[in-house]
Amino acid sequence: MDFGQNRAKIYSSLLELINQKIPCSLTIVTGAFGSTPQKLGSAAIIGEAGLISGTIGGGATENTIIQCAKGNISIHQSQLFNFDLHNDISAVNASICGGGMQILLDAQPEKSISVFHEIESSNRARIPGVLITSAITLGTGTVDIKRYWITSLQ
Repeated sequence: MDFGQNRAKIYSSLLELINQKIPCSLTIVTGAFGSTPQKLGSAAIIGEAGLISGTIGGGATENTIIQCAKGNISIHQSQLFNFDLHNDISAVNASICGGGMQILLDAQPEKSISVFHEIESSNRARIPGVLITSAITLGTGTVDIKRYWITSLQ
């Protein structure tokens, strides 16, 4: 995954919020097919009051994720969502892009703080790397998330 300026900013902002102990979630587009409002890897930080930084596409899909994140932050429940964007133009409050998206909502990003520090250090040193995110769906509908940052120096 390319960690361009925008994604580097997301992880830097996320670290600041975690260090300040501000409850938040990290949402990432983990799948996209057909016509979608954002591409794979797009990310947003959502707090208890709503969107803080970034975007996962705006519109009805992002609004749904924001509402879910607000509730999930307090109970530390991460989830994986699938959205079908093939709705009819007459559908009220529905996305009509024509594709589909999968979005990971991480309601406990603080569990990956060491990985976010590694990403920030690599970005400062201009060392490219790959972020691997494992999201395993548990029987309760929640997701267990583990992250790994791998560089060519390891």
